[in-house]
Amino acid sequence: MKIFQAVPLAILLMLGACAKQSSTVNSPAQPAEKPVATVNDVPISPSLFAYYVKNTAGKPSTDLSAEQRSQLLDNLVRGEIVAQQALKDGLDKNGDTASLLALSRLQILEQAGAEHYLKDKKPTDAEVQSEYDAQIAAMPKTSTRSPPG
Repeated sequence: MKIFQAVPLAILLMLGACAKQSSTVNSPAQPAEKPVATVNDVPISPSLFAYYVKNTAGKPSTDLSAEQRSQLLDNLVRGEIVAQQALKDGLDKNGDTASLLALSRLQILEQAGAEHYLKDKKPTDAEVQSEYDAQIAAMPKTSTRSPPG
């Protein structure tokens, strides 16, 4: 697994582990999905696995071979193991890691909120044109011609 995929995965798993502690208190009972794997009594849901596959492989798990799905599940399990150990070691509370987790959570929720708000709101052609004109007007006026000389 590439390093740039491992870091977001670790953050996702840590956020998921932190969210599990608080969400069980306030959320109503939901029918539980049968986990695709369980790591130290922590289930990995089919929806988490599907999201991981889609973002790692760029396509749904149904488009992958059984071997590819198995390899991705192994990667996700390894990530969960590492994340659990990091939580056990208290790394989620240390300096930059705690700040990075908080900032990542903020950015994820901000994006989700924006997507939710914009879901059914489509700009009109006039609104798009108006914003385009405003952006063009705000651009610096530079010339591409060289000065005479």
